[in-house]
Amino acid sequence: MTLVRVRFRPFALGFDVAVLIGAGLVGLFYLNRIFTPWPLYAGDEGAYLIRGLYGDLLAGHPERHPTLQPVGNTAYLALIRLVQGLTDNLLPWLRLIGAAGYVGGVWIVHRAVRMRQAPRVAGWVLPAALAYPFHRFVVTAMPEGVFVLVLAAMVAASALWAARRPWAHAGLMGTLCALLVLIKPHGVTMVPAMVILLAALMAAGQRRPLPVLGQLTLFVVAFLATGAGIELLAGDAGSALTFFMGAAYGDHFGRVPEQPVRTAAITLLSLGSATLLLAGAPLLAGGLAVVQRWRRREPLERDEAAFVLVAAAFLAALVMILVFALKVSAIPGEGGRLWGRYFEFYVPLLWIVAGGSLAGFWRAARWSRRLLLAALPMAGLFGLVAAWRLGVLLTPWDSGALSAFYLPHLDRWGFVPPAPYLLLSAGVVSMLALALLLGCDLIRAWAATFVALGLISTHFDDAWVSKEIAGARAAAQQDLQVARGLAPADSLPAVIAYDHNMSHMAFMAYEGEVQILVRPPGPVPPALLEGRSQVVTIGGEPLPAPWRVTYAGEALRIYQREGVAP
Repeated sequence: MTLVRVRFRPFALGFDVAVLIGAGLVGLFYLNRIFTPWPLYAGDEGAYLIRGLYGDLLAGHPERHPTLQPVGNTAYLALIRLVQGLTDNLLPWLRLIGAAGYVGGVWIVHRAVRMRQAPRVAGWVLPAALAYPFHRFVVTAMPEGVFVLVLAAMVAASALWAARRPWAHAGLMGTLCALLVLIKPHGVTMVPAMVILLAALMAAGQRRPLPVLGQLTLFVVAFLATGAGIELLAGDAGSALTFFMGAAYGDHFGRVPEQPVRTAAITLLSLGSATLLLAGAPLLAGGLAVVQRWRRREPLERDEAAFVLVAAAFLAALVMILVFALKVSAIPGEGGRLWGRYFEFYVPLLWIVAGGSLAGFWRAARWSRRLLLAALPMAGLFGLVAAWRLGVLLTPWDSGALSAFYLPHLDRWGFVPPAPYLLLSAGVVSMLALALLLGCDLIRAWAATFVALGLISTHFDDAWVSKEIAGARAAAQQDLQVARGLAPADSLPAVIAYDHNMSHMAFMAYEGEVQILVRPPGPVPPALLEGRSQVVTIGGEPLPAPWRVTYAGEALRIYQREGVAP
């Protein structure tokens, strides 16, 4: 059967310009977020900032914020302290560093593997990767952007050195892997990825078993030595040899879920569908290219070695998320969520490292292959819709591109969207499938798809922030400044908050000179108020006598005990 390729030449320039304009709008939107005066993801960002800036204070006085979650991000906390020592504009600079790290990481991987890609493919694969809408999580005071930068350094090192300098590669990978884990504990997925990469090189005839064992040993020694050294330099000798165990998640892994089989099934459905939709094409083409090398006993090319590493890390991350989702479902309200932020950053890297394989796969594609490449995202779309119908919740703080497929679950999160996001995104995916069936350029079509999903997910992000976050955070920031000025000089005020976001903002506003009490809604037990002269409540019921209101703001109230001068 002869396939007619539809090129639409008269519209090519206009199409490219439209894609670039759309990508530019998304980029400008998130660049503007650099200057937001308060942390958007106050729960996570607040934990990093508090541990980084007030870690020594809390080590001596843990009662000042007893519900602050632990974080095992020693290297990122050191970066926070370094930036704080160099500038008074901590939040903007951390966001700028995160954005630069993410873009720089994507560019580094592209530079390391593009030599086997045709100029036309190389010209579009980088814009396609940069257009992928993960930006909301890197323009933050969270470690995602820096994490991607170090991850990219590991991918580039594998592309350039895995075959040529195996021992240097093993040592460098161990060092970078330890740094990655101490930026964000999820970096531990690179340990099995390294093992799989060495096994793949051995299967391709590029390594012998005995040297591989030696290189694995060197990797482990460099990993442990670097991690222990960083922890010792940070003054945390107690975790020098256990730095990779992820203390922040230890509590979750001890929980017992109520419905483990159902939770595992819908989590697998959502993760598998997301994988088919966003990364099915590069995983298919890259995987087939590697398998063909193994069958012919040919050495892996640079981009193929990088692909094995990234694909293995991606799949290990999915397994980690499955276990995490299973355990965390025991916490009320935490089950049935799609944790896209934990794996979506692999997607642009996969498209880059599989770019050469995708180009070859597309050039040789007959109708059956094109039908397969069009069916993958459609199958992912239908799987996601099924997952949403089974109760999986999608939120803008959990996912990037996937949030473009938001379907409301008003019983769990009462956000009414201003636009039919799922319908719009389904239309985008359908148009992508049609374009592929008609023979349009694969990478170019996917670049346009990522831009379209970026515009939709960014609109969702902006709607959520403007409707539910911006007003409340700005009011809280203003009221907390007033409360800080009215704090008693001879005693610590107590702040009673009903969620971690506001509790973190209060702790930072008071610069640690406060005691934070996070409570469920309802009356405050009198015993909790004994011995205090001033109490600040953020939400919740009014305090009974002998407490009187001395300041009532939009976000909080300040109470003074009767008979105590303000």
